[in-house]
Amino acid sequence: MKPFIRIFGTIFKVFMSAAVLVAALATITLAQSQYTFTDLGPGYASGINDSGQVVGALGGSDAGVWSNGAVISLPPLPGDGGAFAQSINNSGQVVGYSCSSSIDGSNVRHAALWSNGTVTELGPLPGGATESQAQSINNSGQVVGYSYNTSGSVFPEATLWSNGAVTDLGNLGGTPASSYAYSINNFGQAVGKDNGSWHAVLFSNGRVTDLSLPGGNGCVANSINDSGQAVGAECGDIHAVLFSNGTVTDLGTLPGDAVSEAMSINNSGQVVGFSSSNTLSRAVIFSNGAATDLNSLVNAPGWVLSTASGINSAGQIVGNGTLNGQTHAVLLTPINMTSETFTDTVSSSGNGTITSSSSTVNYAGSVAFTITPSAGYTLTSLTDNGTNVTGNAVWNASQGVFTYTISDVTSNNTIQATFGTLPPASAAPALSPQAFCVLVIGLGLVVFIARKRNKISG
Repeated sequence: MKPFIRIFGTIFKVFMSAAVLVAALATITLAQSQYTFTDLGPGYASGINDSGQVVGALGGSDAGVWSNGAVISLPPLPGDGGAFAQSINNSGQVVGYSCSSSIDGSNVRHAALWSNGTVTELGPLPGGATESQAQSINNSGQVVGYSYNTSGSVFPEATLWSNGAVTDLGNLGGTPASSYAYSINNFGQAVGKDNGSWHAVLFSNGRVTDLSLPGGNGCVANSINDSGQAVGAECGDIHAVLFSNGTVTDLGTLPGDAVSEAMSINNSGQVVGFSSSNTLSRAVIFSNGAATDLNSLVNAPGWVLSTASGINSAGQIVGNGTLNGQTHAVLLTPINMTSETFTDTVSSSGNGTITSSSSTVNYAGSVAFTITPSAGYTLTSLTDNGTNVTGNAVWNASQGVFTYTISDVTSNNTIQATFGTLPPASAAPALSPQAFCVLVIGLGLVVFIARKRNKISG
C-alpha cells in the first residue's frame, strides 16, 4: 500500500516496494541542510503539520497520529475494519478515509474527519456516488478529496467539504468527465488531476484551470502552498514539476533515474517527492534544478529512505523508510532546528501551584514540572497543549508533589494543572459489644499466660 503515488499506477508498480523520499527547493536559493533522523515505528506516513504532528497508517489497519513521542490510534467509522489518515491541520484535525475491511485491497471507503476524539463520516457527493476519500484539510477546516462509485456508474469527481456542505469542484470535460482533488491551501485553492485530459488542474472560485503545458500528454498536481505554487508530475517525461505563475518547471531526477514526482511544497517553496530507477526509489531534495539524495543527508545506517510525503513550514520532512525489509514512518528534522529554543508556559486553577525546571528549553531537550497541591487538595487534571496527561504525572509522597517530564521537546508547551478537594478520610469502624468482649478476653488470656510463664521460670 502506497497511497501517496497518485499517478502512473501501472507504471510505478515496479517501484512500489521502495517508494522514495524527495525534498525539493524550486524557486528559493537555500543551502542544503543536514537532518536528524527519527524512526516513528512501523507504518506509513502521509502528512505533517507545523507542530511536527505526523499522520498516516500504523503498522496494522489503523489510522494514526505521531505526536510528541506518542502514537495515537484513530478508530475507523463504526462497522468498518480499517482507516488511513492523509492530512492534519495546525489545529490537530485529521482527514482521510475509513474502510469496510483493511486499508489494502478492495473495499468500500468513506471520507472521514477525526476531531476532538470523534470520527465523523463526511459523505460522498449526491447523485449516485457511494464512496469518497478525503485527501487534505486546511487550517479553516475545509477538506478536499473525491467521490465515486466503484460500480463505474459514477466516475471520481473532485469534492469539497466545507461548513457542512458537500460541493462538486468540477472538471475540464472530456471523456470521462472526472477529476480528483489532492490538496487545499489556506485560501481555499485546491489542486489535483482532471481524469478526462490527464492534466493537472487548479480549483479556485468555482472555476477549473488547466495547469499543464500546451500539448502536454498528462500531469498531476499533488500539493499547493499559500502562494499558489503547486507541485506534481508531468507525464510526458514522468518528471517532478513546479507550477508557478503560469509556467511549468521540470525539477529533474537523480542522475541515472528516469522517473520522479513531487509530493508536497511548503510556504517557503521547499518541495519533497521521489526519484526512481528501474530497481530503486530514493528520497531526494530538489534545489536549483538539481535533485539530491536525502539518504546522503542523514546518519541512518542500514536505512533506505524511500518516500517523502510532506514538509512543514520548519522544513521537517515526513515519509517512509525501510530497514531489513520492513517499512517504517520516518521524520527528518533540519539540524539548524536543534539550536531553536522553545517556551514552557504553566498555569493552574488555584488551590495548588505548578512550576517548571526552566521556562525555555532547547530543541530535543527535556523539562520537568513540579505540581504541588495545597493542603486538602490533589491533582485532578493535567494537560499538555490541550492533551490530557494526568496519568503521566508521578506522585512523590515524601515531598507531597507530583512531577511531569517532557523529553525530546520539539515545540512550545502549555501545561495546565487543575486541583480538587481530597475525599474525606474514612473513620475507623466502631467495635460491636461482642467484638469488644472477645478483645478483652483475648487480652486477659495473654496476661494470664505471661504470668504463668514468669512463675515457672522463677
